[in-house]
Amino acid sequence: GPIVDNNVNYGNVYAYKLKMVDKDGSVDYSDTKFVTISGNNAGIELNEVSPNPVVNSASFEYSLTNASALRISIYNMSGKEVAVLFDGTQAAGTFTMNINSADLSAGTYHVILNSNDILLMKKFTVIK
Repeated sequence: GPIVDNNVNYGNVYAYKLKMVDKDGSVDYSDTKFVTISGNNAGIELNEVSPNPVVNSASFEYSLTNASALRISIYNMSGKEVAVLFDGTQAAGTFTMNINSADLSAGTYHVILNSNDILLMKKFTVIK
């Protein structure tokens, strides 16, 4: 799943490097990748999951100023996609999405909204 860096500011350039550890313990590093953060959320918003922590169900609102391709997924803390809540074209507007925690184990998760290469993320916790 995606790795999200929430500590970035528009207009800045960031350098990223991956550390890879093999099963034998050997370590290697990727080449440095430079990323320029530009623009804004392009009229896309993702609100907090409520209630949080989640016992049985929760919901969150998201909004789009323009119709666009959209995928909303839930990822566990290992980066594995564990549920897809929406995958298709969404009209402009404000929408509410429900989360049923029956199929989720206790733990921390991320809701990831992906629209036109813009990723927005909110963290929530499931308790049983």
